[in-house]
Amino acid sequence: MHFPTTRTLLSAAFAVLAFAAIGTVKAGEPDPAVMKFTLPPDIKWTGRPGGPQTATVQGNPNEVGSLYIQFLKWPKGTGSQPHNHPTDRFIYVISGTWWKGSGKEYKPETMVPVPAGSFVRDVANLYHYDQARDEEVIIEMVGIGPANAPRPDQKK
Repeated sequence: MHFPTTRTLLSAAFAVLAFAAIGTVKAGEPDPAVMKFTLPPDIKWTGRPGGPQTATVQGNPNEVGSLYIQFLKWPKGTGSQPHNHPTDRFIYVISGTWWKGSGKEYKPETMVPVPAGSFVRDVANLYHYDQARDEEVIIEMVGIGPANAPRPDQKK
């Protein structure tokens, strides 16, 4: 199986991010054979009310070999427990300060702040955890499916 290079992944991710930052389309409609776009009101967010929200804008994170791009909104005070992923994930912090920790044991006092504009690479098969502490955090995540993996306290 052939996976895109890190450079290819980053180019795709930042192209999506750059277009998302523009936010509106000028006069006329571009040829859909040339480009496809989704305006902010048309991005479909999923998740439970008051909890983290996810919008998959490209690919399928559950499909083996699929390049996926997701936006994630972490409401203030939400986060994850230690977990890992079978492939690297590349993350750009769009807004807010995201807090990151590493290891199989959850130790929030060791987490470090990652402010808006930062880039993070979650390395495959290594444990990490995340949190939005004092404000909502929005990130863009790029990876190759499958994206899910069990937490250390779950049976495989």
